[in-house]
Amino acid sequence: MIKLFVVLDRDYPKDFGKYSEEINNLIVNKASIYAKPKEIVYIEKLPKTLIGKIDVKELH
Repeated sequence: MIKLFVVLDRDYPKDFGKYSEEINNLIVNKASIYAKPKEIVYIEKLPKTLIGKIDVKELH
């Protein structure tokens, strides 16, 4: 399953509803059928490992 994780900038308000419509429109217009995410998750920041890479295990 493909998940899309969205991290909004600090300056944006935390109203995710209006952003989800824009993101869905972008996905419908730009992504292939097999590349469309089934779920969109909004998070405040990406989890990082001690080295500084994105911790993919924690995102699952």
